[in-house]
Amino acid sequence: MIWGGISYGCKSAMAFMEKGRRTAQDYVDVVYNGPLLAMMSNIDGAILMEDGAPIHRSNAPKHWREEHSLEKLDWPAQSPDLNPIEMAFAKLKALLRAKSLRTVDALWKTLGSLVDCFTPGECANFFRHDGYFQSP
Repeated sequence: MIWGGISYGCKSAMAFMEKGRRTAQDYVDVVYNGPLLAMMSNIDGAILMEDGAPIHRSNAPKHWREEHSLEKLDWPAQSPDLNPIEMAFAKLKALLRAKSLRTVDALWKTLGSLVDCFTPGECANFFRHDGYFQSP
């Protein structure tokens, strides 16, 4: 699993979880206590947007969000067009296709460097495109 976060004008580091069985606590340890916490601690009034994956809805992430007073945005199922991260993932996929990588090891090594291809302004544009804006 690959996790990355964007906000209006900034981005997180990427988190990687090996293929296989992952528990909700693993997800909290790797993602929430890692790049999510680092990014969100610099944003006043941050609201988390996640899709409806079961691991996002389980107790460990829910308790972590409560402990850290992090609000989660609820939204309709099957509505990826409302999520700015989908535009970032589309760009990431295009960059990966252009590299023509043939091994999992090459993929892992390349992903970390590709995060630098996303500028803060571009992250803000993903939000503007989907109808979100930064309040004054």
